[in-house]
Amino acid sequence: MLTKDKTILVVDDTKISRDILKNLLALLGYKNVIVASNGKEAKEILLEKGNEIQLVLLDWTMPEMDGMEFMRWKNSNEVMKSIPVIFCTARSEKDDILLALSKGVYGYLLKPTNLEILEEKLNYVNDLLVMEKELEQHKDKLQEMIANKVSCNELLSYIEQIAAKYQQFKNRIYLNTAEQCVQHNRINDAVTILQKCLAKAPTFVSGWLLMAKILWQRNQLEQAAVFLKKVLDITPNHMDALFLLGRIYLINSDFNRTRSIFIRIYNACTNKEATLERIVKIFDENECINKLFQIFPLSSLAKLSEDSVIKLIKALIDTSIEEAYEFCKRLVKDGMISKEILYYYSYCHFKKNNLKTALKYLEKLLKEYDDYEPAIKLYDKIMKSIDKKADN
Repeated sequence: MLTKDKTILVVDDTKISRDILKNLLALLGYKNVIVASNGKEAKEILLEKGNEIQLVLLDWTMPEMDGMEFMRWKNSNEVMKSIPVIFCTARSEKDDILLALSKGVYGYLLKPTNLEILEEKLNYVNDLLVMEKELEQHKDKLQEMIANKVSCNELLSYIEQIAAKYQQFKNRIYLNTAEQCVQHNRINDAVTILQKCLAKAPTFVSGWLLMAKILWQRNQLEQAAVFLKKVLDITPNHMDALFLLGRIYLINSDFNRTRSIFIRIYNACTNKEATLERIVKIFDENECINKLFQIFPLSSLAKLSEDSVIKLIKALIDTSIEEAYEFCKRLVKDGMISKEILYYYSYCHFKKNNLKTALKYLEKLLKEYDDYEPAIKLYDKIMKSIDKKADN
């Protein structure tokens, strides 16, 4: 239950929006308000003061970490996931609202807001928190029934009783029960419970997504893709669904669809570099990291972390020394000059028979890292090549 003495966190990249919300909350008696200018700052605040925060008012579009990325992080953190969130944003499209609700937010507040609307939304959240507290005993009972291997029909009967009383939480009750069944390896029961739920609530995104994940774990990729497409029909920019669908296409070696999905992901996200890092990890796990050069321009890939660009360089060297050279050239031009990148740039020059240029970069590298063994070996190899040419 919301109380006037506990803290509310306001997250927005615009100072005027933060100030407006802070002033409105003060008028409603909430004096303990702290602010963050993006999801990354909010994350740090929660990690430090999570037990003091009773509610988060969250903007969507922000630099560094946007609202959706913040929700993904919060929901994956067992300690933080129970803190209620209200999206407070100018995004008014139905798809955006459904996507936000699929992440478990408690409300959706359109900017600009006013005192009356904010108070109404806070009262609604308060009512939900009270009901959620009452539901805890039922959740414990369901967990006990699942652990004790009570039949699926009995589970459904109990779920339907609870759902009739707590209409606002009925989909979440089905979903939580299905998740508990998965944890207890009652996969068929989880599927049955989700089917019952989705028959009554065909736009329940989280239900379709869990069905897809279950099928993915069972390696039923085609059927999983069908359910993911249902998610995307409802919320076209649902990142979890897009990423999983992209992985399925990648595993199936359907490169045209893979390319289309990951370009769609990249174009839809706000934090390009973090998203691209996530994409690199997926392609690396599937041992096809070099294919990224057929999807994204060098200018984008050159902005990745050093670990990622080293992986990309190694993959390119195995397939195309010319492309590896062009990529290293771009990195050096952009100022990413670590010992590994200078080494690989020198190596590319060596393979292209640009021996003097290779030596120039190796000498620069060895001046600072005189014990870097790969560079020493390459230097010796180049000197032998030069001596051999001189002898001829």
